[in-house]
Amino acid sequence: MQHPASGPAEVLSSSPKLDPPPSPHSNRKKHRRKKSTGTPRPDGPSSAAEEAEESFEFVVVSLTGQTWHFEASTAEERELWVQSVQAQILASLQGCRSAKDKTRLGNQNTALAVQAVRTVRGNSFCIDCDAPNPDWASLNLGALMCIECSGIHRHLGAHLSRVRSLDLDDWPPELLAVMTAMGNALANSVWEGALGGYSKPGPDACREEKERWIRAKYEQKLFLAP
Repeated sequence: MQHPASGPAEVLSSSPKLDPPPSPHSNRKKHRRKKSTGTPRPDGPSSAAEEAEESFEFVVVSLTGQTWHFEASTAEERELWVQSVQAQILASLQGCRSAKDKTRLGNQNTALAVQAVRTVRGNSFCIDCDAPNPDWASLNLGALMCIECSGIHRHLGAHLSRVRSLDLDDWPPELLAVMTAMGNALANSVWEGALGGYSKPGPDACREEKERWIRAKYEQKLFLAP
């Protein structure tokens, strides 16, 4: 018994069904989903190429170990971000270096100015006891003194003598200008202008003797020229 031949519709229905080719967008979505969920991908040239194509991330790490993760839309955008971040880092480093250079230059200038104060006439010896190489100053007097006499000057009060260390304290330009304009020789020409029969104590004199001299000189003004 012969069966009737199948029609075209039956032939089509019995043929295997063909799926349409996957679109690149669906592959991209699958890849991003796998990446975000952490599903491992097979090694090989194709997966490496996908990683290079799809990974537009970059990381910024601070000196303290903090990290910031960023992801761009394209490789070009990522490159622009990286260049911008690097430019800002370079500008910050150059700014820090410039500030340090200015500070170093300022310190050098101050050191030179302080050395100039030491060379002013009469400043090689203490204004009150002639001890060599004094390194303390009275801002009111514009003069240098030894450390022992500076302690006595502190007890006179700031209205008579404001004491400052040449080496330990800061010296703004206006104070250095006063110190270089005065000096021990000029100051003593006023404060010891009329010694008469008095003689000033030497470097080895006791503190009490130095204090009597200093108080008579600046508080009582006994030796001022008429």
